[in-house]
Amino acid sequence: MEWHHHAYGDYKHDHHFEGTLAYNFGENFPLTLSWSTMFAGGDDNKDGDRAYSTYINASYNIACPAEITLTPSVGFTPWKGMYDADGAAFTDIALKASKNINITDHFSLPLFVQAIVSPSFDKTYLIAGLSIGF
Repeated sequence: MEWHHHAYGDYKHDHHFEGTLAYNFGENFPLTLSWSTMFAGGDDNKDGDRAYSTYINASYNIACPAEITLTPSVGFTPWKGMYDADGAAFTDIALKASKNINITDHFSLPLFVQAIVSPSFDKTYLIAGLSIGF
């Protein structure tokens, strides 16, 4: 008789555990760099070994007239992993425009529009959104 206990799904296949390090250089040089790597869970390669799928991102905020912020960014994976690249590849190149619309002194609507090109997926996306801030 064999008995398996899974407290929360199938750890090995259903979950992904990722560690991220990020650094922002500050207002004078508004560059943000981040490195994220899967370290456990369902991140195996075709041989069943840990792939350590990794995503690196660099973004830079540019203050523009009318209180609009432009943020170009680039995402990269340094080796084959879960990002559908055969090896090192650019996963996304994006340009985001964002602006806070103040409704009252305590209520604003942060709006954004973002265009994303994904060379590794050979796709292009246009995303727009808003959130409610108090």
